[in-house]
Amino acid sequence: VGESIELHTRVCARVRRVALTHSCVEVLERLTSSGDQAGEDVQGGLTPYAMPAIIWFAVAYDSLCQALLANAKLGGESAARAIFVGLLHATRDGRDAVTDTCVEHRARPRASA
Repeated sequence: VGESIELHTRVCARVRRVALTHSCVEVLERLTSSGDQAGEDVQGGLTPYAMPAIIWFAVAYDSLCQALLANAKLGGESAARAIFVGLLHATRDGRDAVTDTCVEHRARPRASA
């Protein structure tokens, strides 16, 4: 267990260093098959591309709210990715992952037609 925690700490530190020097767009472009732009590979929910994006959002962002907003901006299958981003943040931060600010930004119900 101790080795797993140490490995997790090292990986998170590396991802955070990448986050300081590269934008989400730059990182997510590298996750696509072409490397040109974040496109259908990540947005379409293809597991080999969506999983690294989920890990990126969970580790590169300090708050759940920031991670979910960045995930939503990516578009595509954002709800499926958000479930796992939320689970990873909740595992790390516990109940403190959901802040008052995050709750205030939640989607408002649409008016019925």
